[in-house]
Amino acid sequence: MHTELLEPRERAIYSFRLDKKYRALFIYTAQKEIEIIAFTNHYR
Repeated sequence: MHTELLEPRERAIYSFRLDKKYRALFIYTAQKEIEIIAFTNHYR
């Protein structure tokens, strides 16, 4: 899975693509898991 660190980088919010239209925004937790915080439309 390809992940991307979003700007501003100090917030440590990452994203990955679900398909061509949608992506998930997530953070890493202290337990080395991820917590998905949003699903968004992804336009290029």
